[in-house]
Amino acid sequence: MYRRGLGEIACFSLVAVLAGIAGAQTEAGSPAPETARTITESKAMAQMREAAKNRQRRIIYNNDGNEILIRRIESVEDFLGMRIEAAVGTQVDSISYCTGVATMYGHDTQIAERFDSPEDKVKDWADNMRLLRKEGTDQLGATIHRAHQAGMEVFWSHRVNDIHDTIDFAELFSQWKARHPECLMSTAEDAKTYPQSSPRYWWTALDFEKPDVREYLLRITEEVCQRYDVDGIEMDYFRYPMFFRPNLDSKPATQGQLDILTGFQRSIREMGVREGEKRGRPILVVARVPMSVTACRNVGIDIERWLQEGLLDIMPLGNGDAWPNIPARGLVKLGHDHGVPAYPCLKYSGYGKDDIESWRAAAANAWRAGADGIYFFNHFPGEPSPQFKELGDPASLAGLDKRFAATDVAPYEFLLLDPPQHNFGLAEVLPRSMGLPRNIPAGDEPTTVVLQIGDDIPAAAKQKTLAGAVLKIRISPPGSLDASACTLNGETLTSAKKDAEEGWLAFEPNPSRYRVGENEVSVRLAKSEAKTPARVLAVECHVTYCK
Repeated sequence: MYRRGLGEIACFSLVAVLAGIAGAQTEAGSPAPETARTITESKAMAQMREAAKNRQRRIIYNNDGNEILIRRIESVEDFLGMRIEAAVGTQVDSISYCTGVATMYGHDTQIAERFDSPEDKVKDWADNMRLLRKEGTDQLGATIHRAHQAGMEVFWSHRVNDIHDTIDFAELFSQWKARHPECLMSTAEDAKTYPQSSPRYWWTALDFEKPDVREYLLRITEEVCQRYDVDGIEMDYFRYPMFFRPNLDSKPATQGQLDILTGFQRSIREMGVREGEKRGRPILVVARVPMSVTACRNVGIDIERWLQEGLLDIMPLGNGDAWPNIPARGLVKLGHDHGVPAYPCLKYSGYGKDDIESWRAAAANAWRAGADGIYFFNHFPGEPSPQFKELGDPASLAGLDKRFAATDVAPYEFLLLDPPQHNFGLAEVLPRSMGLPRNIPAGDEPTTVVLQIGDDIPAAAKQKTLAGAVLKIRISPPGSLDASACTLNGETLTSAKKDAEEGWLAFEPNPSRYRVGENEVSVRLAKSEAKTPARVLAVECHVTYCK
C-alpha cells in the first residue's frame, strides 16, 4: 500500500561521520576525496533501525516480480496466489521484491519507464498493471500489504544493472537507454561478435562512471521510499555484476571506480536515512554482493569500506552459483565484525538440484559458515515448499537427511580458467578444489576434492541418531574404477561398492573419520593403463538419520 502521511522528525543525534566523494575529477576521471561530511539520524530512529536490522530473518525470499509478466491475472487475490501466499505461515520472515529491471518497472513509478507507458511493451503486461490499478494498488503495493498482514517485512529490490534486455527480453530495453547510448557499455552491433559467456555480450549494462546513471538510479530508488511502505531497499549488485569498463576486458575495477561506487552507495544510505526520518520509521539499506572481498573489488565494490562506513544494514551474499558448497565464512565474519548480518544465497535455477536433500545440505553449509539466515533466489513455489518450511531453522535441520556434494561447475568452467575470463560469478569465490569435474593425473599424484559437510556426523553417531553416511565418488571413464585408490581426510577408503555402468564408487567409512566443515577426498590412479584421461565427476556424502 502507499505510505500514509507521516510527519518529519528533527535529526538531533550524529550517528555516522562518513568520508565524502566530491564531484571534482582527477586524472582518468576518478573522483577526488572531499572534506568529511556527515549523515545524521535521530537517536530514536537509530535505535529503531538497529532493532529492525537485527530482527529474526530465517529466510529472505527474493521474488523477481514476474507474476505480471507470466500470464494474465484475474484479480489481486489471483496475483498474490501466484507466489506471495506460498510464503505465508512458513519460515519466510522477509520478502525481497523486485518489480522490474534497472530502468523499467511494473510498479506505478513516475520517474522510470513502466511496462504500460508510454506505450504497451507487451499487452498482457500492461493489462495486468491496469487491472491492479483499478483495484487501488499495484504489484509492489499489494505485496507489501499482504506481507505486512502476515507479519513479514518487505524490501524493494533494485536490480541496478539488470541486462535481461540483452539476453532474454528485448521488450525490456527502455527508452531511457535508447536516449542515452553513451551510458551503456557497448552497442548491439559490437555485442554480436562475442559469445554470451563474454562480458562484452552484456552491451546494455549501465556504465556507472556516468553521473547521469547514478543520479537516475538514485531517483528511482528514492521515489519508492517516498511512495511505498517498504521496510527497506535492496541494492542488488549481483544481477548483473558489471559496472565499469575494465570488466569488459576481464580486468578489475580501478581505485577511482571503487570510489565512485562507494559514493553511489553512500548516496543511497543518505537518502534512506532522510526518508526514514520523514516518515518516522527506518528504511533499512540492503546490498547483495559477491561472496568474497576480492570478487567484490573486481567489480568495483569496496565492501570493507562500505562496512567500515556503515553504508548498509544487511548483506545477502552471492548468486547461489557455488551451492551446495558455501564459501561464505570470510565475508560473513567481516559483516559480523561490523555489526551487519549476512545471508548466503541459494538458488533453484540452472542446477537440476530438485531433491530436498541437496537444499538441506546447502543450507546446513550456510549455517555452518555463520549465516544469520538463508536467502532464496529464483525459487518461486506456487504453494508452500519444503524449502520454505525447513531450511530456516538450523536446529531442526540438523536431524534431516542431506546430500552434500562438491559443486558441479561444468556449465561455468570458463569462470575457473587460470586466469578466469570473467571476474565475477564463481571466479575468486569458489576454490578450484571444490569444483568438479577434475582430471586425475596418471601416477602417484592424487586429485584432491574439498567437500563441505555442515553436519556433525561424528557427534550424531555418538548420539545414535545417525543411520548412515555414505561417501560416493563418480569417476570417468567407468573402466578406471578398478585402478582408483581413494582416501578421506588422509585415510585409505576400502570395501567399495561399485557401479561399473555409471562409474560410481560407494564407501561407508567410520563416521569418526568425517570432519565438520571441509573434508578432503583424494583420488589417484593406482594403475596407469587407461588410454582416456580419467576424471572425477562427482563427490557426494549421503547422510541419513534415524527416524
